[in-house]
Amino acid sequence: MTYREYSQNNQNSVNEKYKLISSASSVLLFTQKGMTATESNKMRRMFDDLGTRIKLVKNTLLKVAAEKSGIEGIENLISGQCGMLCVDDYVSCAKIFSECEREFGMSFSILGGVIDNKIFDADAVRDIAALPSLNVLRAQMLCILQQPARNFLSSCQGVARLFINVIMEYSKVKGDT
Repeated sequence: MTYREYSQNNQNSVNEKYKLISSASSVLLFTQKGMTATESNKMRRMFDDLGTRIKLVKNTLLKVAAEKSGIEGIENLISGQCGMLCVDDYVSCAKIFSECEREFGMSFSILGGVIDNKIFDADAVRDIAALPSLNVLRAQMLCILQQPARNFLSSCQGVARLFINVIMEYSKVKGDT
């Protein structure tokens, strides 16, 4: 392969990565060292369930594609054999990232990510993974909103119950039972 052909292949790869990065709201980066084929396939299946695909990339080409996309500072995250996921649902992917990190130990590590054009380090991605799901947050918010109304109705019910008890006792005293 000549230099010109190699350069063209690199340019095609950069354009492919640029399209992936530009089309997604977030890019999550990881490294996998020493994973067995079985572990790697298991990890890929975990991400395939979300409809995303893992891309192993050359660091230089990823830096060029990120720069072309207008993302600055990503070069600080890139080290070693780097893989990326371009996703819209970054919370679910961050949760799977944390699960992979627990399951595969030293052979998988989170590098960080770019979410809505902001750089996040590995600790921030782990913090995002620790957040409850959107449905859980909605349920918690609903409980918070319902609690004052529930307390008010409960106190009104208590007052009504006391009032009925007073009427019943009054009727017993009068002998109108």
